[in-house]
Amino acid sequence: MALGVVLLMLRWVAHRLRGGQLVALLLLVLVPVQFAAFYADYFTDYRRRTALVFSGNIRGALEFVIGQDRDAPVPAIYLGEIGSYGFGPLYWKFYQFKHHREDLAARTIEAYRFSRDEVLKLPPRSLVVTNAGDAATDAVIEAMVQGRQVARTVITEPDGTVSYQVLRRLGQS
Repeated sequence: MALGVVLLMLRWVAHRLRGGQLVALLLLVLVPVQFAAFYADYFTDYRRRTALVFSGNIRGALEFVIGQDRDAPVPAIYLGEIGSYGFGPLYWKFYQFKHHREDLAARTIEAYRFSRDEVLKLPPRSLVVTNAGDAATDAVIEAMVQGRQVARTVITEPDGTVSYQVLRRLGQS
C-alpha cells in the first residue's frame, strides 16, 4: 500500500520536474531507506561478523586475567600474540588503568608472540594470554595442556568462536 502511495506521488511529481531533478529526488528519498538498513545491521549482525577483525573479545581475555590476579596474585603475566595488529600491550595498559591495577605492569612480560620455551621458564601460577586460531601455536598449546604444563581457559566471541587462550603455568609452587 505504501509503495502504491509512493508511486502515485512520483507520477504526480514526475510531470512537474525535469529528468535530472526527478533522479535527484529519487536518490534523496532512498537515503533514509539505505540508512535504516545500515542502522539495523550495525546494531545487530555487524558486530558479530566483524568482532575478530577488531581484536575480538580482548576485553574478556584481559579482564579475566585481572580477575584471576585479584583472586590470587600471580607471579607473572605473559602477553603473547594479542589481537590482529600487535596492539595487545596497549590494550593491556588500558585495562590496567580502567581497573586501577597499574601494579600489574611490573609483573607483565610483553612478548608480542607465543614462545613455548619462554612460557615454560615462567614461575608456576603465571598467566599467559595469546590469540587462538593459529594452527601451529594451537598445536603447541594443546601439547602443553596434554603434558600438564599449563591449564587453558578459552575466551569466546558471541557466536562461540574461540578468540583467545589464557594459560596458567602449572608446576610446583
